Amino acid sequence: MAIIERTNERTNERTNERTNERTNERTNERTNEIKITRVIKKEKRLTIEFSVSHSIQKYFKTDDFWCEYAEEIEAVPNSIAVIPFLVNVLPIAWILDIEIFVDELDQSFLDSIQHFKQGYIDLYPELDFKGEISVGETVFNQSLKNNTQKGLLFSGGVDATSSLIQLIESGEKPELITIWGSDIPSDDLEGWTNKYSITKSMGQELECPCTYIQTNFRKFLNEGDLGLLVKKQINDGWWHGLQHGIGLIGLAAPITYLHGISELYISSSKSTDEAGRVANIDTIVNFLRFNQTNVINYQADMSRWEKQKLLGGYVDKNNLELPIHVCWITTSGLNCLNCEKCFRTALIFILNNVPLYKVNLGHFSSANFTNQFFKKILPALAGGPELVTKTWRSIFKAAEEKNDVLQTYHLEWMHLFDFEKAIKKERVKFQIKALFLRPIIWTYQNTLKQSNVIKKGIDKLLGQN
Repeated sequence: MAIIERTNERTNERTNERTNERTNERTNERTNEIKITRVIKKEKRLTIEFSVSHSIQKYFKTDDFWCEYAEEIEAVPNSIAVIPFLVNVLPIAWILDIEIFVDELDQSFLDSIQHFKQGYIDLYPELDFKGEISVGETVFNQSLKNNTQKGLLFSGGVDATSSLIQLIESGEKPELITIWGSDIPSDDLEGWTNKYSITKSMGQELECPCTYIQTNFRKFLNEGDLGLLVKKQINDGWWHGLQHGIGLIGLAAPITYLHGISELYISSSKSTDEAGRVANIDTIVNFLRFNQTNVINYQADMSRWEKQKLLGGYVDKNNLELPIHVCWITTSGLNCLNCEKCFRTALIFILNNVPLYKVNLGHFSSANFTNQFFKKILPALAGGPELVTKTWRSIFKAAEEKNDVLQTYHLEWMHLFDFEKAIKKERVKFQIKALFLRPIIWTYQNTLKQSNVIKKGIDKLLGQN
């Protein structure tokens, strides 16, 4: 027995030595860290307090992350409660090779990280995804209720409403989960009131329960500086290219635990055969797991055009109105019908013979659209994402056979408009401007850097920090 005990002691010593060696190696290699210091659950509010290494502080605007739910969340275990925060900092950890420390974490979520991380690696081969997460204890969680409910992240836009209609037609009545802090800022009460009243009326009309999450998930990060880390490589910003998708989904983890949601749907941002890249894609989000909840990127096989056609058919068949909200320009919770996205959405409905007043776009102005198209939209498309340009291409292609509809809206000019010729011309203009503006921008940025260096030197001489 003594021999066995001594053998075990030596084995444990060697194991501890190897563990310490690996820990020291990681410490030597990776100097940046994010650490969850406190998890606070008080009534409806969840607060995650965290610390970060000095060298990465500029990427964070605050040292706390919060979500406020429509019900008390104190019964949610910490291993689930930390997920809303983690999904929004994991991409930062991967890009900057950071180690995240958390005391306890849901086992299903931890197991899924490597799989949805691989989705990012496949999507952006030009980026290096490193970093890791160190967990003190893993927990296998079971929902408080039987896992029979379905959930849908619901923004009220075309993608979300199309998903809702298709789920309803398949016999589902998903719970609509709306995020306050995404397109409507978390401190904009008027805009949120407008938006959520529309969501609740739609939920009541279609017999779907509704809930919401108010959060600072887009305000606690410095999206501008984070975007500079990847803009050159992926030609996209931080939100659309990396945070969007898992950053939204994870916010709902406490709700899925409390309500027994077995399947959580997020509407696809683009179809799998469309050009362009976005973080909200099935090869990433479908691998996300937490609690006993599976995540599904819904309607990934449908284009935006097909989704709007589906909505138009449902409106016509059931003789009802669907007050969709598509605008990202105004924060009022209403559609401005003065931006590219509002115009694009309205035109697709027009070409599908859908009365605009039935989809919350009744104040569309043909004259204003024509003016804005040539003045702002067409020039912007020259340097914009190919996915949006492709949608406009399909609009003008459909316009070739819809002159009767266009005449109703006094848009006859679209019938014979040569979009390809126009976009090529604008791209030449864009390239010429970029050629001349690039040295000016570089000079300005270089001068600014020199000024900052001089200022720091003067401050140092004066003994100021």
